[in-house]
Amino acid sequence: MKRMGAGLACVAALVLSACAAGGSSPDSSLSTHSQGGGDHALASPEGRPSGVVATTAPAGTFSVSVHAPKALEGTGDVTTADGRREYLETVAGWLGSNGLLVDLSSWAQDVDAAQRALSERNTLTVLRAEVAGLVSTAGGRHSHYLAPGDSGFTPAFRLPTVTTGHGISRVVLPEGGGADVEAYTRYARAGLDAIHRVKESTDCGWVIDLRDNGGGTSWSMLAAVAPLLPDGSLGGFRERDGTRLAVDHGPGWVSQDEDFRFVYDPQLDVDQPVAVLIDQRTASAAEAVTTAFHAQPDTQIIGQRTAGLATGNVSQALEDGARILLTTAWMVDVEGNRFPEGIQPGIVVPPRLGDTDSEDNPMVQAGEEWLRSVCSDDE
Repeated sequence: MKRMGAGLACVAALVLSACAAGGSSPDSSLSTHSQGGGDHALASPEGRPSGVVATTAPAGTFSVSVHAPKALEGTGDVTTADGRREYLETVAGWLGSNGLLVDLSSWAQDVDAAQRALSERNTLTVLRAEVAGLVSTAGGRHSHYLAPGDSGFTPAFRLPTVTTGHGISRVVLPEGGGADVEAYTRYARAGLDAIHRVKESTDCGWVIDLRDNGGGTSWSMLAAVAPLLPDGSLGGFRERDGTRLAVDHGPGWVSQDEDFRFVYDPQLDVDQPVAVLIDQRTASAAEAVTTAFHAQPDTQIIGQRTAGLATGNVSQALEDGARILLTTAWMVDVEGNRFPEGIQPGIVVPPRLGDTDSEDNPMVQAGEEWLRSVCSDDE
């Protein structure tokens, strides 16, 4: 959405590269460049509504510069008592330096308690239990210690879909979003295709449906609805020391600092109001999308308060095959607000179970009614 001057939008991107123009390639300075892959799935339900353009959107492209960190040294020996003690000490040190919720006034006592428990019964079971407890203390309920073989949250891979009617289109973003650049690209391109197909028949506004979206990869979700994002700052993430990771959008691109950049045809961008639907199951990456739209002009958040996992995680491998997902940053909106208790909608709609996808669902109706009221005001 072009809600600010293009020149100002470009300024927001200068820390990454020159502003993308037209279908230009992503910034080559990013250390990992991928054209992505997969088919350009046309994410529209069967029975295409009249007025939908039956063509495929120009492909979008990801540049990603994030690499998995090396396994944490000192965490390979879990077969000896000394090795388990070193494992706990090493993990505790890393958690204390990085965990968002670490209370420095009491962290040493937390670590001492874990070490005493391991000294009293130095077994692998106790080690894993104490590490899991420290991970929870350091990062909260969005953080997890995954023992070897535990894959954690792995939702089925599904693509965005779209329905349209009476000048309003609803884009449904399912949870997941992929686990690698190829999958990110498939998911994002499906969203672009969906928007492209209904753009000409959408003359009022858009609904972004994040209900039942328990999270996944925020990069692919943001990219999938990039043409609907407002230009300029989308907020981002704030670490415990105050460091900000900026998320920005401009004509034909969306980026998060130097971590990722998604470039697409700027002709897909639209300048229309957006209603975002959320519920108590909207979590994690879906809350990142909600945060990007929160406090923005011509936008309304509708539904129920989200799950309260509006935080950013890092993944750290351990030498024994375990992995830590640690919360290290708050999501913040364009005004710098964070949401430890979840994102509260501007319009609260009580839930009605069993018909989430129904067009007469109260939340869907509330979103469409708000859009129609905005459209009528503009006439």
